[in-house]
Amino acid sequence: MDTIHAHSAPLKTGEQHRPQAGGQPSHPPGSFCSGKFFQQVKAAILKLFCITVSVSALQIVRTARRWACEFPAR
Repeated sequence: MDTIHAHSAPLKTGEQHRPQAGGQPSHPPGSFCSGKFFQQVKAAILKLFCITVSVSALQIVRTARRWACEFPAR
């Protein structure tokens, strides 16, 4: 079994760079940092982007309402 895993592991992308030392082949330090941290950063950027878009939309709506109220009054 071990020889099959050793031969098949380098075929996957990024597998050859992962250290297989210790008793945790499924959670090497490299994949944990890149995977989990990247997902958190991506989620934070997405959240920030959504907030920015909603705030911008609110400002546009307020500006449009203000213009709609001001122009007929003139």
